Amino acid sequence: MRTTAMLAALLLAAGLAQAGQAPVEVKNPWARPGTRGGNSAVYMEIHNAESQADRLVAAGTDVAETVELHETRMEGGMHRMRKVEAIEVPANGRVELRPGGLHVMLIKLNTVLRVGDRFPLILRFERAGRLTVEVVVREQAAGGEHR
Repeated sequence: MRTTAMLAALLLAAGLAQAGQAPVEVKNPWARPGTRGGNSAVYMEIHNAESQADRLVAAGTDVAETVELHETRMEGGMHRMRKVEAIEVPANGRVELRPGGLHVMLIKLNTVLRVGDRFPLILRFERAGRLTVEVVVREQAAGGEHR
């Protein structure tokens, strides 16, 4: 009887630990510096450990009046930004939000964003739900890398 109870407790603990694992993980979230009233952008890697695709459908933060999902594309020899309804995150895969590509646009900043500052960003996924990440403000280094 005692062994059965112990086994049940271990199985329950294992199930809870597995249930606590986030299906979506965000790595290296960073933003460009920006001035009050100006714009900035947030970049990151989004990893999906699930066997089904997910979609980033919204984002929000108190540091900007408006937050939108965007992509930059080359059209007619010029970089053009446009709002997108969602960012696809493939099953068992990842998507990179980076300069010159997909990103979270911060429009009309409520505060100055200086190198070294940190702020929370709430991400809302279609399947995984809500996830809050801490974004670090960094300069972009030559070659597109961030520091």
